[in-house]
Amino acid sequence: MGRGEGSVHWDDWMSLEGRVYPCLANDDTHGAPEDNRDTYESWTMARVKERTTEAVLEALATGASYGSTGPEIHSIEITREGNTAEVTVKCSEARRIHAIQDAYGTEYREGGELFTEATFSLRNNAKWVRFEIIGAQGDKAWSNPVDLRD
Repeated sequence: MGRGEGSVHWDDWMSLEGRVYPCLANDDTHGAPEDNRDTYESWTMARVKERTTEAVLEALATGASYGSTGPEIHSIEITREGNTAEVTVKCSEARRIHAIQDAYGTEYREGGELFTEATFSLRNNAKWVRFEIIGAQGDKAWSNPVDLRD
């Protein structure tokens, strides 16, 4: 995400350019080898049926992936009825889930308790939505943005 946590820049680019950009997490540290540390310990998870290069590239191209420093995203399901839409996120144990829509966001929490599922109502005119899952230790997972203009 660049400089530790740069998701605000990701959101700005998508809003300003009117398109969605996929999430890719990576481990990039420029510390000295003798420091023996891995600054952010992030990775990209890809949902694949087989462990092949082709399957991973397809998952990245189609958005069947997410970035994480620990939490797992099990599913994101969108239900539409007329002009309204709801999204249900299922994940590993979380303290909070943020639903970030273009120019707007909301947070789900259960009074400090851990939970594994949350449902959000989306704005009628939202262009995209993405989710941040904040785990028990403060680690994060970032979903790919979902283009809602389809």
